[in-house]
Amino acid sequence: MLYLLKATLLTGLCLIPYTLFFRKETFFQRNRYYLLCTVLLSLVAPLLDFSGLLTEQQGLTERINWERWQTMLLAPMEMGAEEAESNRLGIVLWGAYGLGVMVSLWIFLQRIVGVFRYVLGEKVEWQEGIGVIHTEGKVPTSSFGPYLFWDNTASLSTEEADKIYRHERKHIKDGHTYDLLLVALVHCVFWFNPMLYFLKKELRTIHEYIADREVVKREDMDSYRQLLIRSLFDSLGLTVAHTFNQSQTQNRLNMMKKERTAFVANWKMLLVLPVLIGAMLINACTSDTLESVEDDTVYDVVDNGYESVPEGGLQVFYKAIGETMKYPEQAKKEGIEGKVYIGFVVEKDGSLSNFKVLRGIGAGCDDESIRTLKAVNMKWKPGTVDGEVVRSRRVLPIAFKLQ
Repeated sequence: MLYLLKATLLTGLCLIPYTLFFRKETFFQRNRYYLLCTVLLSLVAPLLDFSGLLTEQQGLTERINWERWQTMLLAPMEMGAEEAESNRLGIVLWGAYGLGVMVSLWIFLQRIVGVFRYVLGEKVEWQEGIGVIHTEGKVPTSSFGPYLFWDNTASLSTEEADKIYRHERKHIKDGHTYDLLLVALVHCVFWFNPMLYFLKKELRTIHEYIADREVVKREDMDSYRQLLIRSLFDSLGLTVAHTFNQSQTQNRLNMMKKERTAFVANWKMLLVLPVLIGAMLINACTSDTLESVEDDTVYDVVDNGYESVPEGGLQVFYKAIGETMKYPEQAKKEGIEGKVYIGFVVEKDGSLSNFKVLRGIGAGCDDESIRTLKAVNMKWKPGTVDGEVVRSRRVLPIAFKLQ
């Protein structure tokens, strides 16, 4: 779950400079690759380990934050209900996420299968490595992978047909379909990420800008713009005001009229580097990384949870405590009873250290609890992380009850 959240965060951080600096510029191929790299970076960066850059944090790992433990892990033997509730919440969250992934993948695969079913049922004419399928008006002119779906019922002049063909050919030759398939597949996994909706829409728009430029660089721009406008009216039948204000075509028309961004504007990419580096460090370096820089790290949570146990078991350990502990005279006189909660560290060799009273009852019981734990001197089974023995924290209650 942490990986999913980190990847989502990184996607948003990378889209900030794109939206602020690059979105309105005419470096279309650069913007295309930037968005694709954003997707790939958000997948890979959370898996990277930057712990080698954080050796200065060694002193931090030596601190034992008993205050945090006092609220998180106090009396673990009495937290069964809370732990069960937390586990249930985790199961619900993972279940909802898994259901979203399955639904998204089903919709994605249904669309892909639908396209290939249509292709297999139609006659394909190959021209210049492009499979042309005449749709007879069933499907509008469009492209998918190496296939060009051509609406041969559209009323077009030879010149207009050539312009549209070159537009779609650019989509096919540049592999724009595969860009969208990659983003769509990632979106199935990160279906909850609203920023991927924006990224997918931007990428599709950039594809149109690239294909438009391929046409207008050899043709009269005004005639091509008129073709776009007429095609829009023929397919949508909308009023001028509504169409121009709300259609993607308006953006394409505006971008064609816009002067090309000066090459020197690429210096803005330098502003992105610290943003990306900072995002990678923040995203990939979690508190777990900070707490695992050195071999002497003390772990809050290990593979077997907080159940680092005495070699003879807890019953044997508590029996030894009962035989060793002496009820303080002051507590007897004052009639003090209750539990003293002691936090300590289970070392790699199974010995105990760093004893601390997390919650006491006074009257000498706190000191007696620590003295007893030290006196018992029973070896414990240390915790593990990724199969390796580590130092781990533990909290135990010591009961004082007058007979």
